[in-house]
Amino acid sequence: METKMQNSIRYSTVLTIIEISDHVEIGKLIGRKGRNLKPIEKGTGTHIYINPKISPRQIEIKINNKDNENRDENISTGEWINKMSNRQVIRRY
Repeated sequence: METKMQNSIRYSTVLTIIEISDHVEIGKLIGRKGRNLKPIEKGTGTHIYINPKISPRQIEIKINNKDNENRDENISTGEWINKMSNRQVIRRY
């Protein structure tokens, strides 16, 4: 029973929502064909969706824990994104 509970937690999806101010240009944030967001998604193991149709506009960041089995389960969503983002920045330079 304990194993089933651990597996259900391990394979859950974590959603983080961030509000976007009205003066931010969504097109520039996303980039042509998603070129600004796709490397971030790939490097962090997240799915990023920008919803401009609701007010206030929002960025939805989803982490599917099944795709990140090597992820330390004691780390929060924000810490995971920061850790993976920093790793991507270091690789670029």
